[in-house]
Amino acid sequence: MVRQNRRAAFLAIAGWVIIAAGLFHSLYYIWGFTRGWERDAWNLLQVLAGLVMAGIGYWIFRWRYRKWTGKALILLRLSQTAVVAGGLACAVLLAAIWITGRTQEPVKSDYLLILGARVKGETVTLSLKSRLDRGVEYMNRYPEAKAVLSGGQGPGEEMTEAETMRRYMVGRGIAENRLILEQYSTDTYENMWFSKEVLNEQGVDLNAVSVTVITNDFHMLRAKMLAKRAGFKVTGYSSRTPEFTVPKAYTRELAAFVKSYIFDGRAREALGGTGGTKLMGWLLGLAGSILVAAAAYWKKSLSLSGAIAAVGIGTVLYALGSLPWFGLMIGFFVSSSALTKWKRHKKEQAEHKYEKSGRRDGGQVAANGGLGALLCLLAAWQPDMWIWPAAFIGVMAAVTADTWATEIGGLSKQLPRSILTGRKVSTGTSGAVSGLGWAASLAGGLFIGALGMVLAVFVSAPGPWGAGEGAYGWAVIPAAMIAGWIASNADSLLGASLQALYRCPACGLEVEGRRHCSRNTVLIRGWRWMNNDAVNLISSAVGGGVMILLVYVIDTIGK
Repeated sequence: MVRQNRRAAFLAIAGWVIIAAGLFHSLYYIWGFTRGWERDAWNLLQVLAGLVMAGIGYWIFRWRYRKWTGKALILLRLSQTAVVAGGLACAVLLAAIWITGRTQEPVKSDYLLILGARVKGETVTLSLKSRLDRGVEYMNRYPEAKAVLSGGQGPGEEMTEAETMRRYMVGRGIAENRLILEQYSTDTYENMWFSKEVLNEQGVDLNAVSVTVITNDFHMLRAKMLAKRAGFKVTGYSSRTPEFTVPKAYTRELAAFVKSYIFDGRAREALGGTGGTKLMGWLLGLAGSILVAAAAYWKKSLSLSGAIAAVGIGTVLYALGSLPWFGLMIGFFVSSSALTKWKRHKKEQAEHKYEKSGRRDGGQVAANGGLGALLCLLAAWQPDMWIWPAAFIGVMAAVTADTWATEIGGLSKQLPRSILTGRKVSTGTSGAVSGLGWAASLAGGLFIGALGMVLAVFVSAPGPWGAGEGAYGWAVIPAAMIAGWIASNADSLLGASLQALYRCPACGLEVEGRRHCSRNTVLIRGWRWMNNDAVNLISSAVGGGVMILLVYVIDTIGK
């Protein structure tokens, strides 16, 4: 009883902390709107994110008196340990980041190193503007100092960050001969090492000169750490972080610092330097995929083969495609698994006809995610082609729309109709459609489109993750809805015509599988190789193709 009370107390405290953090997050942005902050999609999304966080905390609080036993108890204890240890570690690191980033008086140095940040076309963002204003102030105070402007060209940027920074500073009276451009770096690690190469090419002896790094306050601890690893004798001069980006900036910096501390240095150089393999991305992708797959296997949403396939696909998506690619796959899997278990008892009769039901095996995972992984590989090979991420969104919209239509449509009180003949058929029949199923397929595509754009906003990428010039913007949401709906109907057409259909000799039921009632079934229609996995793969390809077409049309109209 005492242990149960301790667990309840821990969950109650954790729940209240998360509730308080979520409400504070939402109220912070609501307060910001009264201060004149821009009410764009990202800032409005922060209010919603805080409310969701508060809801999660309330859910944890409500479960505090649950009787935990067996594996659930072990999981709870591990979670408690992780929460306490992780919370303390984050608090210490956050304090170090905050203290290091406090504004101090500038120290006279021979060179400034101003780190780039995202620009919008040719316009500097507020974060970059604060860095450049610091640089202008510093160079006016110390007219002998020169500045290295470090930053390459990212997605949606019309020129390199360094060139944009040069134009800004020249426009504010800084002589152009005092500015040195480094135009190839894509992250903080490369900022330091490429800037070092630029100075070495100019004959600068780093052992004989001093350098002051200028970046935002939240970024200073990591910047100084990497600058020292690169061989700079460095001091820091922080610029202020815009108020509305503080929660996002400091939260992301926690993970970024850990990643840089572990990986950005000798390990990265050993793997080929700045152009080498992104080992940390592979490790994070593998760890995250194992965690999700293990949880799904434990909850009996995946078989062993399905879990192995999910780990492989998830690792590729995160390592080569980063958060948006991985996030869409997780969004599809979590939502589909939840719907599969939702009112399962009401769908059991229809599931007798399916070739596969319940736990997803390796074939199902490959059919739903294999094409997406291939598109991710192609995007890594040719990152400037907009068709890859657009097609990926279409593929994910297709598999989500089809799964939602099957799971929700199966609960319809009205008998579905054959998509070919329009006649009423029994629930679970291949090629059957219903009004509820169509609505569910539209909702599934809409969900994927919205999630794709939310993730794009989160990683500050235009369009779907930097594809094209982002001319279609939020139009990707209805496009994904349409692509998912069309692909779902393509799945139904294939199911009603070419998919293999068998009859069980024991019970006489028409089924999709080759065995039923422990006996071999008899083929009565379709091609033997056209099983459920093949249909899913083809319909997902249809979704990707339709999405490419829609994005092309929208992009053309937008121009």
